Amino acid sequence: MKVDQIATWIGLFTAIAGAAANYGITENKVTTLEDKMSELYNVEEIRMLERRLTTLEVSLDNVKGAMNGIEVTDTSDIQSKTNVNQSRIRALQDQVQRIESAIQQIRQKLDTLNSSPL
Repeated sequence: MKVDQIATWIGLFTAIAGAAANYGITENKVTTLEDKMSELYNVEEIRMLERRLTTLEVSLDNVKGAMNGIEVTDTSDIQSKTNVNQSRIRALQDQVQRIESAIQQIRQKLDTLNSSPL
């Protein structure tokens, strides 16, 4: 066999070995990606989060109902206490609005996850 034929065969074997190595690496990466995707789209975990979200929404509705029933007495004797109560109520209302906004964002993410193919 001539030197140039040997060099050609070595080149072919090297190319085949490189392709096999790349296939193995790609297969490993695909398997890792599939494992991570299955963790991301864990249906049972999504259902559990939905149940927890529903419970939180009901609790918030109860808190809002209780807050709406709060009456602040406005007399000259307890004006300072009234101001403190009103400030607390406004702070609670702000917290409820932030929590409702966060719930809405979570609900949208869950809807997106539920509508995506598994």
